[in-house]
Amino acid sequence: QKEKDRTEDQKALEQLLINNNIDFCTTYHHEITSPSDFEELKMKLEGILCRVNLLYSQEKFILTILNHSNLLVSDKMKLYSKQMGLKKLSFANADTIRNLTKCETNYISTFGLMFDKDV
Repeated sequence: QKEKDRTEDQKALEQLLINNNIDFCTTYHHEITSPSDFEELKMKLEGILCRVNLLYSQEKFILTILNHSNLLVSDKMKLYSKQMGLKKLSFANADTIRNLTKCETNYISTFGLMFDKDV
Protein backbone atom coordinates (compact mmCIF):
# COMPACT_ATOMS: atom_id res chain seq x y z
CA GLN A 1 0.00 0.00 0.00
CA LYS A 2 1.12 3.50 -0.72
CA GLU A 3 0.80 6.24 1.87
CA LYS A 4 -2.24 7.69 0.10
CA ASP A 5 -4.01 4.32 0.50
CA ARG A 6 -3.71 4.22 4.30
CA THR A 7 -6.97 4.09 6.23
CA GLU A 8 -7.87 6.66 8.87
CA ASP A 9 -7.22 4.02 11.56
CA GLN A 10 -3.74 3.37 10.15
CA LYS A 11 -2.99 7.09 10.15
CA ALA A 12 -4.30 7.42 13.74
CA LEU A 13 -2.19 4.46 14.90
CA GLU A 14 0.94 5.90 13.30
CA GLN A 15 0.25 9.28 14.91
CA LEU A 16 -0.19 7.58 18.30
CA LEU A 17 3.19 5.88 17.91
CA ILE A 18 4.84 9.15 16.84
CA ASN A 19 3.28 11.09 19.73
CA ASN A 20 4.65 8.53 22.19
CA ASN A 21 8.14 8.50 20.62
CA ILE A 22 7.81 4.84 19.61
CA ASP A 23 10.00 3.90 16.65
CA PHE A 24 8.19 1.83 14.07
CA CYS A 25 8.43 0.63 10.51
CA THR A 26 5.36 -0.30 8.48
CA THR A 27 5.61 -3.15 5.99
CA TYR A 28 2.54 -3.76 3.84
CA HIS A 29 2.21 -7.26 2.43
CA HIS A 30 -0.27 -9.64 0.88
CA GLU A 31 -1.92 -12.43 2.83
CA ILE A 32 0.44 -15.22 3.84
CA THR A 33 -0.95 -18.40 2.32
CA SER A 34 2.12 -20.62 2.01
CA PRO A 35 5.45 -21.33 3.68
CA SER A 36 7.23 -19.55 0.81
CA ASP A 37 5.11 -16.41 1.43
CA PHE A 38 6.16 -16.52 5.07
CA GLU A 39 9.86 -16.93 4.22
CA GLU A 40 9.71 -14.09 1.67
CA LEU A 41 8.12 -11.70 4.17
CA LYS A 42 10.40 -12.78 7.01
CA MET A 43 13.44 -11.73 4.94
CA LYS A 44 12.00 -8.21 4.57
CA LEU A 45 11.21 -7.66 8.25
CA GLU A 46 13.50 -6.43 10.98
CA GLY A 47 11.47 -7.94 13.82
CA ILE A 48 9.40 -11.03 14.52
CA LEU A 49 6.45 -11.95 12.36
CA CYS A 50 3.47 -12.70 14.62
CA ARG A 51 0.31 -14.71 14.19
CA VAL A 52 -2.80 -13.43 15.95
CA ASN A 53 -5.64 -15.85 16.82
CA LEU A 54 -9.01 -15.33 18.44
CA LEU A 55 -9.85 -18.25 20.71
CA TYR A 56 -13.07 -19.10 22.51
CA SER A 57 -13.82 -20.97 25.72
CA GLN A 58 -16.78 -20.98 28.07
CA GLU A 59 -18.20 -17.67 26.77
CA LYS A 60 -14.76 -16.01 26.97
CA PHE A 61 -12.73 -14.77 24.04
CA ILE A 62 -8.95 -14.74 24.15
CA LEU A 63 -6.74 -12.92 21.65
CA THR A 64 -3.35 -14.64 21.33
CA ILE A 65 -0.21 -13.26 19.73
CA LEU A 66 2.44 -15.87 18.93
CA ASN A 67 5.59 -16.09 16.89
CA HIS A 68 4.41 -17.04 13.38
CA SER A 69 6.40 -20.28 13.49
CA ASN A 70 4.48 -21.44 16.61
CA LEU A 71 1.33 -23.12 15.35
CA LEU A 72 -1.57 -23.70 17.72
CA VAL A 73 -2.02 -27.44 17.36
CA SER A 74 -4.34 -29.54 19.51
CA ASP A 75 -1.66 -30.47 22.07
CA LYS A 76 -0.80 -26.81 22.67
CA MET A 77 -4.49 -25.85 22.84
CA LYS A 78 -5.01 -28.48 25.55
CA LEU A 79 -1.96 -27.25 27.47
CA TYR A 80 -3.01 -23.58 27.23
CA SER A 81 -6.59 -24.31 28.29
CA LYS A 82 -5.30 -26.27 31.28
CA GLN A 83 -2.89 -23.45 32.23
CA MET A 84 -5.75 -20.94 32.09
CA GLY A 85 -8.13 -23.18 34.06
CA LEU A 86 -10.50 -23.61 31.11
CA LYS A 87 -12.18 -26.80 29.96
CA LYS A 88 -11.52 -26.41 26.23
CA LEU A 89 -10.17 -23.80 23.82
CA SER A 90 -11.41 -23.50 20.25
CA PHE A 91 -10.75 -21.12 17.40
CA ALA A 92 -13.51 -18.52 17.03
CA ASN A 93 -15.56 -18.89 13.85
CA ALA A 94 -15.31 -16.46 10.92
CA ASP A 95 -18.48 -14.49 11.75
CA THR A 96 -17.42 -14.03 15.37
CA ILE A 97 -13.96 -12.83 14.30
CA ARG A 98 -15.51 -10.30 11.90
CA ASN A 99 -18.02 -9.06 14.50
CA LEU A 100 -15.61 -8.76 17.42
CA THR A 101 -12.40 -7.59 15.77
CA LYS A 102 -13.74 -5.81 12.67
CA CYS A 103 -11.14 -7.83 10.74
CA GLU A 104 -11.35 -10.53 8.11
CA THR A 105 -10.55 -14.00 9.44
CA ASN A 106 -7.09 -14.21 7.88
CA TYR A 107 -6.16 -10.70 8.95
CA ILE A 108 -6.84 -10.49 12.67
CA SER A 109 -5.06 -7.47 14.07
CA THR A 110 -4.34 -6.49 17.62
CA PHE A 111 -5.22 -2.99 16.49
CA GLY A 112 -8.61 -3.86 14.95
CA LEU A 113 -10.60 -2.22 17.75
CA MET A 114 -8.13 0.43 18.86
CA PHE A 115 -10.22 3.37 17.72
CA ASP A 116 -13.67 1.78 17.97
CA LYS A 117 -15.78 4.05 20.19
CA ASP A 118 -18.46 1.38 20.73
CA VAL A 119 -16.23 -1.14 22.53
